[in-house]
Amino acid sequence: MPAGNITDPSKMTVVAVEGTMADIHTLVQASLRSSLATGDSLYDLNFVRSVNGNKVICYIMFEDQ
Repeated sequence: MPAGNITDPSKMTVVAVEGTMADIHTLVQASLRSSLATGDSLYDLNFVRSVNGNKVICYIMFEDQ
């Protein structure tokens, strides 16, 4: 189901995934596969890079059905 209007705000979920620039893509993919189920709506992937260093945090926001 594509993201659109939020159906139930109480079901909004945010997962934070932390890694390095070299491995964040693998960690995000693994988190998406384990967190999202059929019918869930993905709303945002927000990557935040550390100012001093190689760390990255990805915030994954979705509506859990």
